[in-house]
Amino acid sequence: MLRALKGGIANYLAFLMKPAPAVLGPFRAPVAPHRALVRKTLFLAACAFAGIFYGFVFTVFPPFFVIVLSIPILVLMLVVIWSLPDQKTAPTRLLTWLLFFLLIVTVLWPNYLAIALPGMPWISVRRVVGAMVGIVLLLCLSVSSDFRGRLKEALTATPFLYYGMVGFVIIQFATLFWSDPLFSSFFPVLDHQFVWTAAFFASVWVFQQPGRVRLYAALMVGMTVFLGLMAIAEYRNQAILWVNHIPSFLRVGDEAVERMLTSNFRDGRYRITTTFGMSLTFSEFLAMVSPFVLHRAMNAKHVFSIAFWVIADILLLVLTYMTTSRLGVVGWIAAHCFYLMVWTFRRWRQNPSDLFAVALVVALPAAGAMVLIGVTSVDAISKRTIGGGSTGLSDTGRKEQFRMAPPVIARNPLGYSSGKGGPALGYRAPGGQLTVDSYVLSAVLDYGVIGFIIFFGMMIGMIFGLSKVTLEEDGSDPDIHLALAVAGSLVAFLTTKLVLSQEDNHILYFVLLGMACAILARHRQAMAGRAPALPAVA
Repeated sequence: MLRALKGGIANYLAFLMKPAPAVLGPFRAPVAPHRALVRKTLFLAACAFAGIFYGFVFTVFPPFFVIVLSIPILVLMLVVIWSLPDQKTAPTRLLTWLLFFLLIVTVLWPNYLAIALPGMPWISVRRVVGAMVGIVLLLCLSVSSDFRGRLKEALTATPFLYYGMVGFVIIQFATLFWSDPLFSSFFPVLDHQFVWTAAFFASVWVFQQPGRVRLYAALMVGMTVFLGLMAIAEYRNQAILWVNHIPSFLRVGDEAVERMLTSNFRDGRYRITTTFGMSLTFSEFLAMVSPFVLHRAMNAKHVFSIAFWVIADILLLVLTYMTTSRLGVVGWIAAHCFYLMVWTFRRWRQNPSDLFAVALVVALPAAGAMVLIGVTSVDAISKRTIGGGSTGLSDTGRKEQFRMAPPVIARNPLGYSSGKGGPALGYRAPGGQLTVDSYVLSAVLDYGVIGFIIFFGMMIGMIFGLSKVTLEEDGSDPDIHLALAVAGSLVAFLTTKLVLSQEDNHILYFVLLGMACAILARHRQAMAGRAPALPAVA
């Protein structure tokens, strides 16, 4: 045994004294054996110390210290990815599949079905897939100069959006330094980079490819059909279908999750939620999908096809009504009014002698006036849109929050960090839980006045940009032709965010922003291709 031990030590010393293989030998002097021994010994000692230190901290200190310990690991991962050499190809196909898989998971998998460890954020499917999207995106950026060039070319088509996204990321990380307690929002901010920021930049690349925008529209409509069938079954069951069949390893012991799983009623009617955490967020999703259904109806060529999509659009409104959420109905109306207004103006602009377009130009203001009269004077319509009746309590709470907000914002106009706006505001619902009922307040409290301006400014800027594309495009590119539907979806999201603070559909929002950037870039390339050549100079 002693001989074996001596042999092992001798082999170990021989390994340590073996010089490292030379990299670019002509430009690097060989390392002396004693120097190699010292370097390798120090490296192995540092690895052993790091392992002991991490194990000690994980065992003795509170889970909060995991945040501090994860920073060096993340930095090391970024350095390794950054140092990878350039290659001819990048995993762009994998990036495309992962992005669409993230969309499917966001819509069809309940985010509250996750693994929860003490002191750690939920390990949900959405977070795992979002992290994969972020890592593959970084790999593509690191190893492919062509990927970087094409992504940069698309982003420069909308510098306002690009600088806005960069500024919004900087603000999210900056607020960590004055959050209370310090860096307590690190995990939410890091999570946003994978499921928001990475989704945005991946979308800019993916939706430059022909057919991808149409694939997104078809996917959203298809998943809505599936959720509609699930909603009917859930309404008959008067409870979430899987509430009594959740595996123990996916059941999160959290009060908020228990509220999500509890059947909710308003005015004696069950409120459907399907895979979403609340009926409100499901209603918001339906409003965001409705412009794509309307687009199919407005561009159908045959009577039966038109009738099919019009009925589908009406059924979507009925499904929204089943959520008993006013914001979805208002979002549906806002998206349709915006779409029809821009569509009518485009048709009239292209053909001023078109009697149908002229009739719509006259009829739309009249229809808008009738809707306004109905909302303000018909009690049934008013309660389902602007509120009243059983919804009066939430209206009163929202008004109280806006009354409480100005002094809280004035104390820290730079923001309290992600998720800290609610505790800073201090408003409690009748049930006792802290709540913020409008993302207008959540954005300005979490990310400050500048973050609020950037978040909503990007949205409004893209709505105007896509509207301009709609008025200029000729319909030759089916993906660019969907620009108005994308803008309508952003209008629906903007409308719902005025009265809803939940972030369930924010992934779809950032994907729509990336899609808008790609559409604007493709439109600019198409316009440049159609531009007449300049006359030659003698």
